[in-house]
Amino acid sequence: MQPFEPAWSTRRAAFRKPPIDALLHGGLTEGTVTLAAGSFGTGKTLLGLHFAAEGARLGEPTLILGFMESAPQLREKGRIFDLHLEEYERTGLLRIVTLPGHDLEADCVAEMVREDIERRGVRRLVIDSAAQLERSIVDVDRRSDFFAALVTYLRGRTVTTFLPYEIARYGSELDLADTALAVLAENLLLLRAVEAEGRLRRLFSIMHMRFSDHDHRLHEYTIAAGFGMRMQGEAPKGSTEALAAQAEVTAADRTGRSGGESGREERA
Repeated sequence: MQPFEPAWSTRRAAFRKPPIDALLHGGLTEGTVTLAAGSFGTGKTLLGLHFAAEGARLGEPTLILGFMESAPQLREKGRIFDLHLEEYERTGLLRIVTLPGHDLEADCVAEMVREDIERRGVRRLVIDSAAQLERSIVDVDRRSDFFAALVTYLRGRTVTTFLPYEIARYGSELDLADTALAVLAENLLLLRAVEAEGRLRRLFSIMHMRFSDHDHRLHEYTIAAGFGMRMQGEAPKGSTEALAAQAEVTAADRTGRSGGESGREERA
């Protein structure tokens, strides 16, 4: 992939979800890469579909590359949430390609992305998911270079990219600094689920945006058929307290594991 340096753009790639776009101060910065991290059921893929559908609605060639769900499943999800994915596919503005996650080859994926960008002039890209793509690179030492080259190419082509990233469990922080995925997190969104006040609550926050300011508060959201993600306003106190308690449990688990490993090393 041979990159070239485009003129820097301050334009935004929005989701057409006014509350979310407002939190992002207008949307994602055009030409950047975004990780949306969260556990199962928090709506990471759905948020990516919102992003893709809005690009196609605006006339921007868009590619969804999925490893988690089949194309019919993604289309059905789009139907449930009134995203008109099949309509955009018929116009040629949206292309959905799915590959089995257990049989990925990262270089083949990169070439497929490059070919579609060069052929259709893709402006928005959704890769679902970052973790599956990372695991497809068997040589761990090569992962950072692969992602750096991919990001450089996408930036050179002014492609705004969204990658869901599934994580099993976490507290109030997510540290990618020492991982191969760090280069993908030019923007980092967190979608969390906590039990608070007798029910499950979903919480949205923006951890950082490399080239823009953003809202720094924690917000609650719901997921509704015919609408998709619906922001409910700033998270209530009970949710933030539950999140803090979850973070303490996570930290205690890590400390316990670290202590256990040290003990085993001393006994050895």
